[in-house]
Amino acid sequence: MKNNKACGIDNIVNEHIKYSFPKMTNVYVKLFNTVFNTGIIPDAWTKGITNPIYKNKGEPSKPENYHPITLLSCLDKLFTSVINNKVNSYAERTNLINNCQAGFRKNYSTFENIFVLNHLIQVLNK
Repeated sequence: MKNNKACGIDNIVNEHIKYSFPKMTNVYVKLFNTVFNTGIIPDAWTKGITNPIYKNKGEPSKPENYHPITLLSCLDKLFTSVINNKVNSYAERTNLINNCQAGFRKNYSTFENIFVLNHLIQVLNK
């Protein structure tokens, strides 16, 4: 969780979560367990604030010269990060993911996959 990031509609920033964590750990754990066990997600976690950001090229009056940035709840981002870490840890520990699957995995690179694919394309095109 990086500092100086915008918050969602709940107005809770990463710094608040980080600095309050030692005294609020039980509250956060209870909240996350309740969300996980009931499947009920707080409304503030499901809504985003979308802001258009100018790309610094082209005419500012044209909508195509903007890209949208959506501000989401920092608590939701933390919750989904915890769930993602648990799922990935379980998948790695139980060998659910084939070693050939390298995309979006820590300590893996897609370089070898790209090399093999490139080689197969060259062989098939001869």
